[in-house]
Amino acid sequence: MFANKKNDLFAFVLIFLISVSLCVVWFRGGDLLGTGESGLLFYNAERQYEISQYAWSDVLLGSPRSIYTSGIPTYWFLSKVQSLGIPSFLLEALTFGFLFFVAGSFVYLLIKELFPRLDRKIIFLGVLFYWFNPISIVNVWNRFLYNHFVFWALLPLASFLFIRGIRLRKLAYAVGVSLSSAAFSYALSSPASTILLWLLLTYICVYYFIINKSIRPFLTKYFVICLSSFLAFNFWWLSQLFFYIRSSSYSYAVESFFSSEDNLSGLTDLSNLLGMFSNNIRFLHNIIHRFLPKACFITGRIKTKNSLKNNFTGFLNFG
Repeated sequence: MFANKKNDLFAFVLIFLISVSLCVVWFRGGDLLGTGESGLLFYNAERQYEISQYAWSDVLLGSPRSIYTSGIPTYWFLSKVQSLGIPSFLLEALTFGFLFFVAGSFVYLLIKELFPRLDRKIIFLGVLFYWFNPISIVNVWNRFLYNHFVFWALLPLASFLFIRGIRLRKLAYAVGVSLSSAAFSYALSSPASTILLWLLLTYICVYYFIINKSIRPFLTKYFVICLSSFLAFNFWWLSQLFFYIRSSSYSYAVESFFSSEDNLSGLTDLSNLLGMFSNNIRFLHNIIHRFLPKACFITGRIKTKNSLKNNFTGFLNFG
């Protein structure tokens, strides 16, 4: 027991040191990193806060902020730190280091929660895999959208709290999940991230609902409290999204810029870049990295004789 705690402490120290080392390498020249449509957030965090704190901003001769108001806590905090005289590149480095540490720490705790008897070295390898797997490198870091970075850190945090609460049967963890989503609300400035988060939480609930009949009454209450508290803690930006969807600006944007023909054209162009169109429709795109997790799941399922935990993580790979 003592040896495991010592190994856990060493793992967290190692996660911290790797996070710091990466940021030192990236920002050693004192330059800001930025690309894509996110721009240079850390160049002037105060300006970003001014743009996002109201439902209407002065950008592009005036425009609704809609779901982008979810970034207010992040912009406010960064602007306050920057006002202390911290250089912009250092602020970005500290933010990236924090996100790496949060993601790594809660991936470690999540794997440990699901597989408590697993060797700590293997658990730490799971942290490295989450950090540097091809999807993270290409779709998160290469894409370089700040809200994707924050969501990348929020996902293991929310998953750990949610599963921990179910296993301990404590409703407080449901509120903890919602509080974490509010603290990391910038991660949800894309509707797809919110949908993905709740698809994952719903999957976890459905899984435990199916395999454990005795927990069903608690699980129903747990999910309702989690959803209700999420809506309550995030109402300040969800309300902006709902109002925008019902506004004439949204209707005009949909009519002017979206059509079935354009959507099909975009899908075709992306398919030509990423793979054959027919393979995308048949979910055969990137068949190697989609096949390997499934092969590992089937192999592990045979070896563990229908292990409950193996089923849980394995079926998630099929999503």
